[in-house]
Amino acid sequence: MKYLSKSLSDTKKFAVKLARQLRGGEVIGLIGELGSGKTTFTQYLAKALGVKQKVNSPTFNIIKVYKIKNLKIKNFIHIDAYRLHAPKDLAALGAQEYFQNKNAVTVIEWADKVKPILPKNITLIKFRLNKTSRLITIFRH
Repeated sequence: MKYLSKSLSDTKKFAVKLARQLRGGEVIGLIGELGSGKTTFTQYLAKALGVKQKVNSPTFNIIKVYKIKNLKIKNFIHIDAYRLHAPKDLAALGAQEYFQNKNAVTVIEWADKVKPILPKNITLIKFRLNKTSRLITIFRH
């Protein structure tokens, strides 16, 4: 599925639409060059799911967990693999336990850097910048 975003408002609408489909247990991997919109999308998705805190890219922490007051989804887990040297680095942080959490939604920025340890049922979202828009492509596995 492809989605063309011509503004931040379009990206927000896409994130809200996706949030409505999530039930807990989903792992979403984000792929795209620096500045392509991964973190902005993550912030909109987190807010749409009910995260009250400001969501920043956890580049230095690698993993941040946010509590959600939702009937089914209890946590929003934000992972940033940008600074990791190898997939085993994320595995060493216990990421696979997060991937199995049925009461959470896990978003991984720079998912392509840790592809070997990602779960088989991941949803990958690729962000590609054009001159005046951003092409967002969803691949469900």
